[in-house]
Amino acid sequence: HGLMPVGIQGGNEFQERLAPRLSLCIFPEGKTIQSKTVSDTSAACPPSEAEALIIDKPVRSGQQIYAKGRDLIITAQVGPGAEVIADGNVHIYSTLRGRALAGVMGNEQARIFCKELKAELVSIAGLYQVSEDLPLQVDGPVQIRLAGRQLLIEPL
Repeated sequence: HGLMPVGIQGGNEFQERLAPRLSLCIFPEGKTIQSKTVSDTSAACPPSEAEALIIDKPVRSGQQIYAKGRDLIITAQVGPGAEVIADGNVHIYSTLRGRALAGVMGNEQARIFCKELKAELVSIAGLYQVSEDLPLQVDGPVQIRLAGRQLLIEPL
């Protein structure tokens, strides 16, 4: 059916132990959110007061980095099979070849920024696109954001 699982939520103990071996995220239990306006979402997920998590080494296949309650800044490449996840924005000052998930707790204002987009998957607030659905001709730095219920990929 063309589905590519990116994580689990509400799994039992066995499933949660198995998920990292399958390169799946474990998402915390959350509320079911009906369609909300931007102002409602902003109130539900206020900007984080916490400092951004900064990673200055390459993120390699099989590694997963999660910036809980804050932005994630990576100054090196994110390799294929690697996963970078943030409740806020994800900034990658190099090539994104793995998976990047921003706003994982429902922050629809979150964005993904990268110097070069060659991603396996990008996701904002649970809405995602896999590499097969990404535009073929995306050269140079880009930002990825939500526009309504669609991911918009724009050059910087």
